[in-house]
Amino acid sequence: MAAFNSWNAACNQHVSRGCQSPWAPHIILLNSDLHDSLSTEDTGSMKNVSAQNLAVIGSFLAMFFGVYLTVHREPTLTAAGYLQRAQEKIQEGDLAQAQADLTHAIDKEPEIEDAHFLRGHVHDASGEWELALQDYSTAINRDPENINAFYNRGLVKGKLNDYHGAVADFEEVLKLNPTDAGALRNRGLAREKLKDFEGALRDYQMAIQSNPRYEDAYLSLGNLLFKFKHDDAALDAYEAAIEVNEDYVKAFQEPTGCGVSYDPRTEELIIVRDTCKE
Repeated sequence: MAAFNSWNAACNQHVSRGCQSPWAPHIILLNSDLHDSLSTEDTGSMKNVSAQNLAVIGSFLAMFFGVYLTVHREPTLTAAGYLQRAQEKIQEGDLAQAQADLTHAIDKEPEIEDAHFLRGHVHDASGEWELALQDYSTAINRDPENINAFYNRGLVKGKLNDYHGAVADFEEVLKLNPTDAGALRNRGLAREKLKDFEGALRDYQMAIQSNPRYEDAYLSLGNLLFKFKHDDAALDAYEAAIEVNEDYVKAFQEPTGCGVSYDPRTEELIIVRDTCKE
């Protein structure tokens, strides 16, 4: 039985570790046959298989499958390899694997470029904003001119209701790129939360000046104007957003209650101002 146990251990090790060698089905069947033989009362059926042979076979299998598993184990990647695979996984939408790969990359090479920024992005997309904040901050500490890290950290701070911090980060972006329309608009949104309405108004207007086809800036401007009962000016902003993107018809209907008509001759959307709620 000791010899059989050696054989059985080798078989079980091979199968339980998930090895997909072509030998696996045969090993399972052979091991099953040996179990059946040893469990019968007629031990004479095993007379041609000596205990010594079983011991040799068991030892050989343990050695063979150990080598096989070593050869077929997933190769260890370099930090750059993990980083590259993480980028591919992000594109595929596999955020869990991307996060694991980025962590491996950082563990192997803590100073590797872009890994903390990308892991921050993955945490952000997964709703793990505190973790995202940490990674974006690390990226900024290592590169104080990482404009994307400042921008994304500003967005995360907004999600965490740290509007003062968000304003500060977008101001860092604007130091590096004074005409960044996205930073201007998002700073305006943060200022609006802080009730700095004049500052927000200026930011929305500056964002539009920087990028006249930035529909989100027109929407934000329209919402702010509508909040303070500047209905005509708000509707002008909404109309401008629709000129850039016709889908924005949905954006202003909800806050204003205005009707919209479509002229098939000119293929234009027309705001029916007299249907707007007071």
